[in-house]
Amino acid sequence: MNCIILGLGQAGFKYDKKNNFKSTQSHFTSIYKNKLIKKIYLYDKRKINISNFFLSKKKEVIFLKQFPKNFFFDLAIVATPTFTHFEVLNKLISNNKINKIICEKPFTNSLFEAKKILTLVNKKKIILLVNYQRRYLSFFKDLKKIISKEKILKIECIYSKGIYENACHFINLLVFYFGNPKKVIFHKKTGNIKKHIRVEFSLKYTFFNVDFYPFNEFYNNRNELIFYTKNYNYIIKNNNFFIKKKIKNKLNSDKKLTKYNLILKENLRNYQMYVLKYLLGNNFFFTDTENNLATCKILEKLKNA
Repeated sequence: MNCIILGLGQAGFKYDKKNNFKSTQSHFTSIYKNKLIKKIYLYDKRKINISNFFLSKKKEVIFLKQFPKNFFFDLAIVATPTFTHFEVLNKLISNNKINKIICEKPFTNSLFEAKKILTLVNKKKIILLVNYQRRYLSFFKDLKKIISKEKILKIECIYSKGIYENACHFINLLVFYFGNPKKVIFHKKTGNIKKHIRVEFSLKYTFFNVDFYPFNEFYNNRNELIFYTKNYNYIIKNNNFFIKKKIKNKLNSDKKLTKYNLILKENLRNYQMYVLKYLLGNNFFFTDTENNLATCKILEKLKNA
């Protein structure tokens, strides 16, 4: 198999470079480690230095000086800045034959652009996966099973930076868990910082609401998801998982679950590997159009509120 990676920024290459390649959070590392992929094409308008560690005889790594045209790719990965996704995807699909595509979240800049690309990939019978990685991690699949057995009272989410950087991950995950919300309720903007859109809002479901709040310290990461249920509170705080048990309407002390925490930490440390494994290891023949459009639609409503 062969693969092309377009864009060698943070998601394309640099996340793992910062960690001395001890994690698998960038596309290049996940592709390089995958045994099925023998040839890797790279394209970036900037000059990017790939460590000599990777330029071995094990895999053929080819740097393209021009945007690819008239190629066949088993897999294409679009990791360029979000505002370029529509143009890059349109040009890539129109000028090459491709089996599968991974596009970095949040897919495109608008719902209109998302619909046009999804129409194109369906016409060309291309499988497109938007890289909302939590959907493909075993921890979050197990959590979905646990939550489905509980009576949910409400859900809270605290997200870092903006809706297009981090809140979108949790929006997509909750649509995956519960389907499309009945209503998106805008509360207030908390001030845009460096073009990051920061909004307090709720997703309204039939029996509960999901309330979103931006973390007030912009330069520190804090992502927290809390499921308040009749018997327990399930808490994901960054890379840690806790369960609080209710006793006579009071909460017992935190119970940290070693097994689930180990799985969560390992999943998040190597998430690109699991996304790739899911895409290459499943013989499905459709793109998850409904989920992709639902997430884009919510983001656009919040952006325009």
